[in-house]
Amino acid sequence: MPLTSRSTAAVAALAVLAPFAFAAGAALAADGAVAPQATAVFCPAGTAAPGTPAGNGQVLTAAQFSNARIIYKVSVGMRLPARAAVIAVAAAMTESGLINLTRPSGGGSLGLFQQRPSQGWGTPAQLTDPVYAATAFYRHLAKIPHWQQLTLAAAAQAVQRSAHPGAYARWQALALALVATFAGAGAACGAAPAASGLGAAIAADAESQIGVPYQYAGGSPQGPTVGDNSNGSGQPGWDCSGLVMWAVYQATRGRILLPHNADAQYRSPSVQLIAYSQLEPGDLVFFPGSDGTMTDPGHVGIYVGNGLMVDAPFTGADVRYDSIAPGSFMYSTFIAGGRVIGG
Repeated sequence: MPLTSRSTAAVAALAVLAPFAFAAGAALAADGAVAPQATAVFCPAGTAAPGTPAGNGQVLTAAQFSNARIIYKVSVGMRLPARAAVIAVAAAMTESGLINLTRPSGGGSLGLFQQRPSQGWGTPAQLTDPVYAATAFYRHLAKIPHWQQLTLAAAAQAVQRSAHPGAYARWQALALALVATFAGAGAACGAAPAASGLGAAIAADAESQIGVPYQYAGGSPQGPTVGDNSNGSGQPGWDCSGLVMWAVYQATRGRILLPHNADAQYRSPSVQLIAYSQLEPGDLVFFPGSDGTMTDPGHVGIYVGNGLMVDAPFTGADVRYDSIAPGSFMYSTFIAGGRVIGG
């Protein structure tokens, strides 16, 4: 089937729950586009809710969450194991962005799974009914020999027969998180811990820039700039330290102007270094990045709570949420936190 989009608690029904990964990758496009949000909802590791970051600054909408819930409930009604729902949710996220697409695309593909009437999946009215579409997916899945022993990507591909079979694996962590939530692990989902004072203002300013493109050397105390135009678009943007410089400058109403350099911010007298366990929303977080070391940071972001930071990561990406939770790559390279003082 053609693609129409381009990145805590255990549940008995799932053998393993992977931590929700906030991976780098392209945002949903075309009909499946999700507008960047300024704030997000956070859940226990391995669960999800509307507003949960879904990668590259995107967050799940209520409609996407509802469609995923329908896919899960159909699997329960058919008495299929949770693994089937994980495969189906990942497939729908890949094919349609979990949006019920009612206008034919790519040779007549329709609905959550981009199924085609011409291939015997059903009528257009049936394929745009999420319950019917999910049922049809599961019926095909159940006919595949030993489908439960296949990888998620292989199982989804055996049903969908996509031109891009490797794309399904990208959404495995999200599918696991959604299915875990529907199975009862998401009761504690809610807003990020409330920050106060200066930290809250710094975090809010950083989150307001989600979706703005990365530009090397981009950013000034007044806002995003083209910098070195590293992405070639000519659009104003941020690099990591430019975003931090601006957010702190705005939050302190011009009282603190940090240097436009991650290592210099790390050594600034306006930044008190702290341990990971002491992090609060609005604190700076330092990493080696691609051009630094464990003693000379090359990358900086702003912590926003629940193991997440907002940062401008690299050319080709936008300002987004990234995980720094234990088990993440960024956690493994964490140098120190930095609390802005004197503002």
